Amino acid sequence: MQSIEEHLAHVSEPQKSYNQYWEIKWQILDDYKLSRYACYLIIQNADPSKEIVALWQTYFAIQTRKQELNEQLLEDGKRMHLRDEMKKYNIHLAQADINAWVREPFEYAIFQNFWICDYTIDCKNRTWHK
Repeated sequence: MQSIEEHLAHVSEPQKSYNQYWEIKWQILDDYKLSRYACYLIIQNADPSKEIVALWQTYFAIQTRKQELNEQLLEDGKRMHLRDEMKKYNIHLAQADINAWVREPFEYAIFQNFWICDYTIDCKNRTWHK
């Protein structure tokens, strides 16, 4: 749970104003600065029939969608990187198969398990059976 102080800052400044006789009068006006999250919560719970509220709700909806798309692009990039790594791994494994004279599917399965064990998995407690 976040504290209110993280999203709401009280900023009071003296403001110059004029009275009915055009005399300058200084008064302290209470003012607040809101975080982006506080603005979002206020707008999402406001009346959308008001034009300014509808505009800001649209703004936040668009920004949320942009963020979702950016996250999806990052995930796609990671996925493509992993696919490229797997492609390299499979090429390397196939070359090792050829070098080990593996020809039958059964031999391939045994070789692949030993190769993975030797190079990528901690094999301390594993036993392999024919």
